[in-house]
Amino acid sequence: MAAELEARWNAALVKVAEVEVGLDTARARQQGCAALEPEDLRHLSEDLHRIWNAPETDVRLKKRIARTLVEEILVEMDAAVGVLELLIHWKGGVHTELRVRRRRRGEHGNATAEDIVDAIRTLALVCTDEYIALFLNRNGRKTGMRNPWSAGRVVSLRKSHGIPAYSEQRQNEGGWMNLTQAAAYLGVAQATVRKAIEAGCCAALHPLADGPWIVRRDDLDRPEVRGHLARLRRVGTPTGDGSITGQNPRLPGL
Repeated sequence: MAAELEARWNAALVKVAEVEVGLDTARARQQGCAALEPEDLRHLSEDLHRIWNAPETDVRLKKRIARTLVEEILVEMDAAVGVLELLIHWKGGVHTELRVRRRRRGEHGNATAEDIVDAIRTLALVCTDEYIALFLNRNGRKTGMRNPWSAGRVVSLRKSHGIPAYSEQRQNEGGWMNLTQAAAYLGVAQATVRKAIEAGCCAALHPLADGPWIVRRDDLDRPEVRGHLARLRRVGTPTGDGSITGQNPRLPGL
């Protein structure tokens, strides 16, 4: 028994020595830091975004920052629309209200972003799965598992979200066109159609920054759009018979 007590005592002394060394190190570090002035603290608060997103800022430091800045967070759920309403009480009395979409059943951190799903739904109106994958990769978009897109992965996502595959029949029935097809339909240059879209005269969909513009035949046939295009036209040669052509072997018009 005496030997056991002695061993425990020695172990405790070693632990005490380790703690004392740690305290001495912390005190030395604290003494080496100059006292922050109010102006320095203000600059730090303005640079919070950089501090929070810096690679060397680990989770423990982020938790300390959050505890320092946040007094409490009140959360209520709006079940009707599937939204969480957050009221953040910051230290100092300032309040911030946030509305966050509630994660649906089955969703997880590796789920594909909703804006990508919406982009695929829109692109499928005028693009095959191969072209959709090409445009997503061109824009640097990844799957939920952080993988590049392929036609097979586009097919898998479409099926899981009930998005119909591209078909020439569906495109013609809906009157959907890319920029190349719209220019051919109107008998003008693509740049002319693009100018009308950018001027807000003609409605168009543009799901990806570096991707095709998508318009409807009914919008192109509106009198105000036709008139605006006539004013914009400088030179142009009709390149089609007015029908919506099928999938071009080249990249669909942007």
